[in-house]
Amino acid sequence: TGAAESSRFETHRRYVDLQYTLAGGEAIEWAPRTTLTDDGDYDPASDLLFHFPGATVSRVVKPAGMFSIYTPVDAHRGKIRIAGHDDVLKLVVKIPIGRFAPS
Repeated sequence: TGAAESSRFETHRRYVDLQYTLAGGEAIEWAPRTTLTDDGDYDPASDLLFHFPGATVSRVVKPAGMFSIYTPVDAHRGKIRIAGHDDVLKLVVKIPIGRFAPS
């Protein structure tokens, strides 16, 4: 983990991120994707688009045992150091966005 400035806001188009903190801890900042400016081009191979920082709407502190979910409209940047935790170990599950379509 490190300073917020060393992390980048990111979004995904094809997947929803489910992130579960296994050990350690971190803070994750969130902002609506539409409020940020793109930092480069979308990479379809990795389903990743970076964004320049803007106004952060929310910061969530995630110690072990906590989870969060980020959809394509959720810009997020993690690995932000929190007091007492220099490291974080997390599981990230990529869920295809099509799984959320009405049946």
